[in-house]
Amino acid sequence: TLVAQQTQAKIELVLVDNDSCAATREAVDAMVDKLPARMPVIRLHAPGAFNHSRQVQQAVAAASGEVLLLLNNDARFLQADALDQMARWARLPGIASV
Repeated sequence: TLVAQQTQAKIELVLVDNDSCAATREAVDAMVDKLPARMPVIRLHAPGAFNHSRQVQQAVAAASGEVLLLLNNDARFLQADALDQMARWARLPGIASV
């Protein structure tokens, strides 16, 4: 659903893999191969016990964008411009998170 977003924003995708099985990695590879060239992908490996906070910290450290969206793998956008709407709110003075 990220690819379907109607936005001109530069999107950088940071994927954190926590010891996924081979089938999951292959499925992710197939999806990444379909992404537009304008969407760079950074892949991180987070071996060991699941630790969501540590994985988020790794992703944040690797990201280089102005606005950061933390999105779980089961999230879905309900509107085609949801990403732009959230980014506009995030850029308002005094807003820390959306």
